[in-house]
Amino acid sequence: MAQAEIPRYEDYIHEPNNTDFSSIPGDGGLPVLGHSIEIYKDPYTWAVKRVKQYGPISRMKMLGGEGVLAVGPDVNQRILLDPNKEFSSKMGFMGRLTIFFSGSLIMEDYNVHKHQRRIVQTAFKNEALKHYTSEINKIYERALDEWDADAGSEILFFNYIKNLLLEVAAEIFIGETERG
Repeated sequence: MAQAEIPRYEDYIHEPNNTDFSSIPGDGGLPVLGHSIEIYKDPYTWAVKRVKQYGPISRMKMLGGEGVLAVGPDVNQRILLDPNKEFSSKMGFMGRLTIFFSGSLIMEDYNVHKHQRRIVQTAFKNEALKHYTSEINKIYERALDEWDADAGSEILFFNYIKNLLLEVAAEIFIGETERG
């Protein structure tokens, strides 16, 4: 008896991407810009108008990109919980966010996402967050003492804050405490 082949996690990624939104009610708006101007001007009014005109799900364009507007708790619950595995974060973000978040939790789907989320979520439980807060406050107190010592000197604020946040991340999540 032949053993059934177990489908690989990424098999669905090799399927043709469904980019044909023509079956979804809606319109593209202006050429190239789509609905960008209306959305930036007043997103709430624009969305309310779309729901009245097309219902809770409608296709739209924005700055040349095509997408779907989904409004309301029922629609979003179906999309976010995705019990039938119809929606893919990975395929939705592929191309736009891959350069920044490749291999991250946001770029995973289904069982892989669920498994990684369970591993990561322990780091964000109440006790862990209390510990982080205490340690972060110590780092910030140290930084404030440095500022006090440098009173009257010029600092490059953006660079200082960027380095301070990196220091927090290194000390809290990696355990690196050496300062340079």
